Amino acid sequence: MPSDRQPNTWFDDLYRHLPLDPRRKEIRVLTVLLGNNDEPPECTLSVVPLSDGPVRFNALSYVWGDPGDTTTMTVNGVPSVVTKSLAGALHSLRNCRTVRFSALPIWADALCINQRDDAERAQQVRMMGDIYAAAAHVAVWLGEGTPHTALAIRMMCSPAFNAGLQRRGRPPTRDEVAVDVVLKHDICRRPWWQRLWVRQEFILAAHRPYFGCGSSFIPWPNLLHSLALMPRLWDHPSLQYLWAECRREVTGSEDDAPATTGIHPFSLNYLCEDFHDNGALSLPSAVRYVLRNSAASNPLDFVYGTLGLLREPDRQRITLDYDMEPMALFQQVSKILWEEHREAMLGDLLSALEFRPSERNYPSWVPDLAAQPIRGWKDYRSLQASSLLFRPEGVPPPLRADLSTLVLQGIMIDVVKTAIATPGRFDDIEELVPTLTAIEGLVLEATGLDLPLEHRLKPLENLKRAELVVHTLTRSAVVYEEPLFPGLDDDEVWGDLLGRDLLSTSSRDSQQLSGGVPRSKLFSRLTGMLRAKFLDRRVLITEAGFVGVGVRQINDGDVVIFPFGGNAPLVLRPRGGEWAIVGCAYVSGLMEPEKLHVHIGSSPLLPLEFRIC
Repeated sequence: MPSDRQPNTWFDDLYRHLPLDPRRKEIRVLTVLLGNNDEPPECTLSVVPLSDGPVRFNALSYVWGDPGDTTTMTVNGVPSVVTKSLAGALHSLRNCRTVRFSALPIWADALCINQRDDAERAQQVRMMGDIYAAAAHVAVWLGEGTPHTALAIRMMCSPAFNAGLQRRGRPPTRDEVAVDVVLKHDICRRPWWQRLWVRQEFILAAHRPYFGCGSSFIPWPNLLHSLALMPRLWDHPSLQYLWAECRREVTGSEDDAPATTGIHPFSLNYLCEDFHDNGALSLPSAVRYVLRNSAASNPLDFVYGTLGLLREPDRQRITLDYDMEPMALFQQVSKILWEEHREAMLGDLLSALEFRPSERNYPSWVPDLAAQPIRGWKDYRSLQASSLLFRPEGVPPPLRADLSTLVLQGIMIDVVKTAIATPGRFDDIEELVPTLTAIEGLVLEATGLDLPLEHRLKPLENLKRAELVVHTLTRSAVVYEEPLFPGLDDDEVWGDLLGRDLLSTSSRDSQQLSGGVPRSKLFSRLTGMLRAKFLDRRVLITEAGFVGVGVRQINDGDVVIFPFGGNAPLVLRPRGGEWAIVGCAYVSGLMEPEKLHVHIGSSPLLPLEFRIC
């Protein structure tokens, strides 16, 4: 890694004669000079104004990579230290033959913004919308290519291949299976899909971006079209061997575990269409969907990485200062959400946010936006109820005049008696069997508990017994789920995992189950659903025997409520006569609020006020 003096010297030499005038909306752009394929890229850096009319340039979207993994390239005759990721991206763009990216200058944030000048960086961040909207093309570089990605991209760009994907009612070809594997086990697992900052770069683009691995690029519509039409192993069980062969060739393993993280391409496309249809995203949409399954090096970027997408009133209320404490910035955003978007906060966001109930320097109603867990594509809104809990006369504004105390109205459910931490990960579902067996025993004991006739929750007693244990640990109340395995009841699959003899002898001994599906696939869907809802959370059991799955901060002694206007039960922690927000939970039997409405106002569920500090 270069010494401190060396980077300071080249920064001074490079930017000294290229100042930016904010009044003219000036930016710097790189021109990549032609060279041999094996030569490192050489560039010139110049200043262009966006205010004087159309400027022809492309914009680069990529993952910066390890800041310590650097190389040197020449910019304006100055040896400049850049990450190998940026050098690789520029090298690939120069050598790309399908799209002439090298014909136009390119904007790449790491070099076109003086990263040592906080004032310039903040000013250029506010111009992100202008920059990506003005770009002729946005090139999304996912990283170095392989023979597999090059072949898959070439096929997905082929009209004949795409026409073949639309012919249904036939077994897929080996090429189609290979492309499916490359897409889902390589291209869509690249770090770009997880990085937060690049999402606004994609969404802001005035024209559909190109996606590339190495020097092979594909237009976004082609990538999306191919992904939508790819064959599914589930529909062709007799061809499992073909998928296994292709996975072995591409990844070196036959494992088909759903380990994909980051934003789903369809979700990204939906956000893009929403933005361009409406001209901006609401702050709740940005927090709920842009931040989901994302990562950033700087916690502040969990807000600043969305600024270019926001509506003007929300954007103007957010301070852009890279010296700010992250939680202070998150409190600023939270005030806007609770004051201006309370229905969205209660009705959609609350169950998706991570709170810090032990934090004493900031109110507990301020979520830690940088701590949202990355749960992958399969997190099916797993803590949300099927609808909102409404109160006929409405709900008053929650944030009081002093802007420090949040007041929620709702119904008290019960006190958490036991909170059981779940594993953070597993490689093989069989590893979970001891844990799942123990949890099932505790859950069945709790739900089997008969409440005394005089108990406040006696009228709700049957609700806690309405669901199978496997569904409590895996299901969503808002998304229809297919059976865990075709032709079998879910409790049969669950029982087989836990070692109970629920399957018929012929099914248990056979290598093939109904529909010709290999028995090795018996737990495939269950594995994905446990990863989505169960991992890195807490199984909770209340004093009255209600059970569920909630955020990892839940402790014994916490209290479960259901706020009016909320989309999920909320767990609170007593704090000096007031309450701290812990987070949301799926509580079996309480995820259909219409079943609770008939009891609101009676002794089981009296409306209460909760002061959140």
